[in-house]
Amino acid sequence: MLRPALVLAPLLATSAAMAQPIGFDQALEARELSMGGAYRALGTTAVGVDGNPAALALFKFFQLDAGGAYDFGNHEWYVASYVRDSKSSPLAAGYSFHYLSQPLTTVTPTGTTTRYISGYQQVFAFGVPVADYMSIGVSSHWITESDLRINAASLDVGVAFKIGTVATLGFAGHNLINTNHPVQLGRYFDLSTGLRFGPVRLAIDALANFGPHEFHPKLLFGTEVALGNSLFIRAGADWYTRTQYVRSTVYLTVGVGIVVDKGGFDVGYQQSCTGVGNLFVATLRVVL
Repeated sequence: MLRPALVLAPLLATSAAMAQPIGFDQALEARELSMGGAYRALGTTAVGVDGNPAALALFKFFQLDAGGAYDFGNHEWYVASYVRDSKSSPLAAGYSFHYLSQPLTTVTPTGTTTRYISGYQQVFAFGVPVADYMSIGVSSHWITESDLRINAASLDVGVAFKIGTVATLGFAGHNLINTNHPVQLGRYFDLSTGLRFGPVRLAIDALANFGPHEFHPKLLFGTEVALGNSLFIRAGADWYTRTQYVRSTVYLTVGVGIVVDKGGFDVGYQQSCTGVGNLFVATLRVVL
């Protein structure tokens, strides 16, 4: 099942949602979803546009990705595309576009109703190295959802470090501008790391906000094992603590990737351990 993002807080306060809404920040590519959503410090794929913008400048790539996902249990789906260029100049830049749709079922005093809600998000991200081992970045997330009358943008800032060829480390603040949309653009911070030991890559992300009644940590874990130069096996898990909008949730993820010259194809699967949800994701990548 996908994560919260498209339902207004007043709506949730007056009626009980029977499905967890889609979250733009978790509408990921197959590789990142297969690794439990832990990717923010890796700096190796275009989906980093949505995470810590500073990580875009850690490595030199031009990438163009497109993909989509469908949840057969909840009939939720999204499509997403990304472009990232950290190769043409010292200033790394990226852009992503997401379109998401889901049925939302609510319980009212007069009965149960179901309707489809949808929306899109655009992200513009920039990162620049300030030393061989350090980069900084900034990005803007703009969400539009006409059915719920949402048209808002906020700001992310981050810093990332590269420790030789073994590790990366990042810290970022997300949605630092208050838009009065705590579900769609709620403020949070992340501390993330990526480790590489030969053919094995590990990623760990810890996300949380701070303040009265706002500390709801999320822990994300992922691993990727290279079998030669063309085949990658991935697995992960993520744990979301209970908030006033959604219940505590645990997900397990698996996936596989195939790499060819200047591109690749990834598929991933996410299973909820605490409710209904079986999400399939596929991504096509071009790397130059």
